[in-house]
Amino acid sequence: MGLEEKISFQNGYDYFEQIRNCYNSLIDDLSRDVFWVRLQIDMQFEKFQNYEPCPWAQKVFSSSKSGGNIDALALNALQSPVYIYGIGRMGGCIYKRLLEKGIEVKGFLDKKYNIESVCCGLPVLAPDTPVEGTIVIASTTYDEEIRQYLQSLSYNVKLYPPLVHCDNEHQYFDFMEFYCSGAFVDAGCFNCGTTINFIKECKGNYSKIFAFEPDDKNYQRCIQIVQQQRLRDVQMIQAGLGRQEDTARFESFNNGSSHVSEEGSQTIRIVALDDIVGDEKISFIKMDIEGAELDALMGAANIIQRDKPLCAICVYHKQGDMFVISDYLKKLVPEYRFALRHYSSAWNETVLYAFI
Repeated sequence: MGLEEKISFQNGYDYFEQIRNCYNSLIDDLSRDVFWVRLQIDMQFEKFQNYEPCPWAQKVFSSSKSGGNIDALALNALQSPVYIYGIGRMGGCIYKRLLEKGIEVKGFLDKKYNIESVCCGLPVLAPDTPVEGTIVIASTTYDEEIRQYLQSLSYNVKLYPPLVHCDNEHQYFDFMEFYCSGAFVDAGCFNCGTTINFIKECKGNYSKIFAFEPDDKNYQRCIQIVQQQRLRDVQMIQAGLGRQEDTARFESFNNGSSHVSEEGSQTIRIVALDDIVGDEKISFIKMDIEGAELDALMGAANIIQRDKPLCAICVYHKQGDMFVISDYLKKLVPEYRFALRHYSSAWNETVLYAFI
């Protein structure tokens, strides 16, 4: 096979065109700054998967509405022994970083201690186990909740701030001025946090909320929250989003990292958004679905062309999503303008906004 047969030169030039079009469609300087940050992170994707604070990301994160506290964790000042709260992917990455620094990690604390008794070869203890030393919180979603819980315990322990800082309050909602009253799609509902924030941001001015969550425990938790908080006109749908009605293998972690995977032990239902919403006017689509965003948008082509909703789409799960997704949306709705915002001091939480 000749070199010409191995390489599709035209596809390469087309990809460069996507990159250029994405950059030229951005509305402001901050978006262009985020563009370069995302590009550099994507070019070194494996390096930043360990949740190491990223200098480029910190620059644009500091420009978020919250002004985010982005001081990196001073690992050299961290005294042994250490316990890590959280046994998810971030917990494992933090363990490796501390090990590289010669900091002794004695074990993990996690509510799943009775299911997972060992993590990284160390014991997983109940969260209320009395320990001596420092606890590092391995969470960006529940860090404040975890902090308050640990501080409420009777024993004295030093808490260290998370390695990664995120602006969960403003994520997805930086361009609400382009929202017109209608229905909201929360793809990747997880714990109803985004749905609740949306209701606050729009001051209850919406017709309906379609909330998608395929993870069984997450879904059940969302049902309880909707009922307990009496959230009106919320339709919870236990399914993932894709191009068409289908099934998929699914890896469930009962947290925000659950995702479609060939290695998954479960099977979930996949639906197309076009088939679910009917005649309901969609005014806002948020998607944070662990790399399935493009397929989900393809299954929403009709309503996007019909309603031209405000979109807040995560573009950090796959290298190149920033270009491919903006290119796809621009072809659906040529009037779309774009903005980029980054909500973390690390590699994750980059959101592409589309609006007219």
